[in-house]
Amino acid sequence: MRVVGLLLFALLASVALTLLLYEDNGYVLLSFGVWSVESSLVVFALALLLVLGLLSLLWKLLRGTWRVPRYWLAGWRRHRQDSARRALVEALLAFARGEWRRAEKQLAQHADSSGDESTLYYLCAAHAAQRRDRRERRDAWLRQAYQSADNERTRQAVLLTQAQLQMRSKQYEQAAATLNSLRESSRESVSLLELQWRAWRELRDWTHLRELLPRLRRRGVSSPERLDALAVEIYCELMRAAAERAEKAAVVALFKELPARLRRNPGLLLCYVDSLAATGGDDAAADLIRKQLRREWDEALAIRFSTLVCADPAAQLAVAQRWLDRHGEQPTALLVVGRLCVRNRLWGKARHYLELAVQRGNQPEACLELGQLLERLGEREAAGRVFAVGLEAMLNARKATVL
Repeated sequence: MRVVGLLLFALLASVALTLLLYEDNGYVLLSFGVWSVESSLVVFALALLLVLGLLSLLWKLLRGTWRVPRYWLAGWRRHRQDSARRALVEALLAFARGEWRRAEKQLAQHADSSGDESTLYYLCAAHAAQRRDRRERRDAWLRQAYQSADNERTRQAVLLTQAQLQMRSKQYEQAAATLNSLRESSRESVSLLELQWRAWRELRDWTHLRELLPRLRRRGVSSPERLDALAVEIYCELMRAAAERAEKAAVVALFKELPARLRRNPGLLLCYVDSLAATGGDDAAADLIRKQLRREWDEALAIRFSTLVCADPAAQLAVAQRWLDRHGEQPTALLVVGRLCVRNRLWGKARHYLELAVQRGNQPEACLELGQLLERLGEREAAGRVFAVGLEAMLNARKATVL
């Protein structure tokens, strides 16, 4: 349309000039050496416009010809990218069908022609190689994906993918190393923290998990209940390790480091009691159990109380008897009192309470304690019958657990 408008404008201008010069159309003389051209001004103007138009047209043709290779190259690139996208779709469909080899081959063939999307192709190829358990090929694709990444965020995504694939292959040490390198070069994300949690837990690296726990809570990686359970597991393992090294002060420091709500957790308390007892802190452990059971009754803690060797066994028995008065003649309370009566060499009371415990609950532990007491008292036949009852109860309990 613009060209047509220009031509109309030129035509109108020529008509106007012709009318203007109708009375006197002027005279033009061009001379060059022996050559000379004579013409009226109107004809000269029209000729000049024609020449300028031809020159403009020629320039456009030349410029268009000059741009042909660039247009062809851009079209060729678009064609390659379109082919690469179609190959990606086919590869993903093959991946969904479980055709890992075909998917990897499709992705590898078109990764270089996918332009800025080549990182995605290499990552998908790494996943396909992982499915085939070809770790060397997987690592090669991951290296190419990292090299093709053109910004920091893409490189982070590649490293996270690498750690995830290493975790699936149970290469926990390699995954931890990958995650450590990622943490140094980027801000911590929820995905990163969750992978670190899984890797260090598999490696039983409780020290690193202890350092990680506050960040897990701050970023809301999991529910508070699940993180509390993780904290109990971490600190139990750390307390056991400190107890094995006979570091009582370290055990106490670890316990005090926890918030009050977790220090009242029965499982954690039981672990703390075991760790204190292992380092010679039976009296402190017994006092802790006494205070906890004053607030809330727990059978496991009560039974553990009866196994502690305190400096004053009589006072320990008095505490257990108060539990019996408070909670009634429950099998567990009877067992605890009977066991502590044995500790205090009160044979008659011990036999009474242990027989009641067997009658009320038929517990294997109560049968064992009573049988040992009867053997000590010389009643071997009666002890044998009690042992048989305890063995039957234990087998029934195991059978119920299996079912």
